This record gives sequence, C-alpha cells and structure tokens, in this order.
Amino acid sequence: MSGLGRCWALVVACLLIASACSVAFPVDEYEGPAGPVSCDECGGPDCQCVAGAPAGWALARVRLGAGSGDACPVGFGSSLVLGQGLRDSPCECRCDSPAPGAACGVGLHDLGQCAGGATQTVTTTACSPLDSATSARAVLASGAPCTVSAEAELEFDVRVLACLDGTSGSDPVCGAGATCSRVALAPFHPAACVVRTDSSSGPCPSGYSHRYVFESDFVDTRSCTSADCGCTPQPCEGASFVLCKDAGCTDCPVTSDGKCASFGGLSSLRVIAPGKTVGSCTPTGTTDTTGSVTTTGSRVVCCTQKLTSSAG
Repeated sequence: MSGLGRCWALVVACLLIASACSVAFPVDEYEGPAGPVSCDECGGPDCQCVAGAPAGWALARVRLGAGSGDACPVGFGSSLVLGQGLRDSPCECRCDSPAPGAACGVGLHDLGQCAGGATQTVTTTACSPLDSATSARAVLASGAPCTVSAEAELEFDVRVLACLDGTSGSDPVCGAGATCSRVALAPFHPAACVVRTDSSSGPCPSGYSHRYVFESDFVDTRSCTSADCGCTPQPCEGASFVLCKDAGCTDCPVTSDGKCASFGGLSSLRVIAPGKTVGSCTPTGTTDTTGSVTTTGSRVVCCTQKLTSSAG
C-alpha cells in the first residue's frame, strides 16, 4: 500500500473507534504539490501547460545575457533581440574565417621577411627553383581566404534573446484557458513568458505577474570604414620545408617549420610537408565610425517567475 493509502487507512480507523487519534504523515513519503503539468503537443517532457497568451501577446522563452551569436533552440519560431542599457559602440575590424583543415603550401615572396603577397605557392614535394623570390613561409594553398570587414554590433548592458513559441497549441490535459508551450533548457530561464507583439504598454495578462520593459527598436546610422583593416591568416600546422644550395635539393642548410625563412643566396626549395590550416584569422588594424545608434521603442515582457533583480 502507498504512503497516502496507509494515511487514509489510519484516518478511517480513528473514525471507526471514535477516539482521539493523532495521524503523522511520514515526510519521506510526501511528495508535495505536483510541478508544471506536461503536455504532448510538442513532445511530452519538452512541453508544459501554461496560461494562454491573449491577443497582442506571444508565448516566449527568454535568455538573459545572450551573446550576439546565440540563437533560439530548434523548434521555436522567430526571435527578438531585446536589451537594457544600449551602448553606442564603435566599429571594429573583423575577420570571417574559413573552416580549418584546408591544405597549405609554401608561399614564395619577392620581398624579404615575407612582406607583401606571395607571388607563387609551392605544394609539390619536388625540388623547386626560387627564381626571384627572397623569402618563404607556409600559407593557405587553396580555398577562400579570410574575409575582412568592419562592423558595429548592437551591444547592451543586459542582452536578452526572446524565442517566440511557434508550436504552442491546445492539449486536453491543460484545461480551459491554458495552452501547451515548448520548454527551453538552460541557459534559457525556466520561466514561461509572454512578449507584447507591439510597442504598446499596459499591465501583464493573467498568469504572468512579473513585468519587464526592454529596449527593442533602434535607429542605427553607424557607418564603418574597413580600408585600414586586415587579417592575420590562419596558421598552417604540420608544415615544413627546406632551403637548398643546389638544384637537386641535396645540400639544404635551412629547415623551417612553416615560419618565414629568408633565402640568403640559396637557390632552391623542397616542401617536406604542406600542413593544414588550424584556428581562425585574427583581425588587425583600425576603423573609423560615423553616425550613432539610438533606441526608438520598447517591448513589455511578462513572466511567471522573476528573471533577475537587475531587470525591470
């Protein structure tokens, strides 16, 4: 018999013998009130019964402190980038790096210290003449190089990612006035929320007692100049080559692990291993910023639980 069944049996026994009786409920057998009801509209434990969103509101799950590259979990609809404390940040030089693992070779430079671009890239392991080159280093042999740009991001003291629930729906287990809403796991906040679909204000709907106002609409007139930006290429791991005195590459006094090497009167080169790219490109240089970014609107967000002591 379960703990609850034994408790009811004791109560009935007390009534039958019409005597004073003290009934004790074992603490370890009492589970307390049930948690949020699970529904099946979007996958059983991945869903939860919550108060329905009235007209003008949309169900959502919220992540506080989200980064610019963070996205909504699979299964959610559209997203909103909200925040508090918009920063008028300047432009920065950026590099879009290709995937690592691309083939490398040895780039030959007419200028010393591997200055300027490579005039030729050697990938074969056969002995190669240096011609007019004066220095060499391992470089990307094929594929897209780093792409240089200058950008200014939207930055906040608190950046908020609101993922709108595009799969909510009715479920018999939820009952009247409730709906089945998708759950987002950490680092999203466990609270169910509703987001105002326009910039109007007003109180929170029933069931969502914690109200927040976040900046949402912006006019961004910032412009960036990338003329002085550059990218340090991805390094080539596992690359090596030798610089030699003779045309047959038998007398080779200089060995490099891919770093820049000057010829100093040597006449030929042989690639030992071309290597492959690793890591990412590194931005260099500076950029100028003109214009500014300002807030022009806000969104009300209401949640079933308190999100943070600093927001509101």
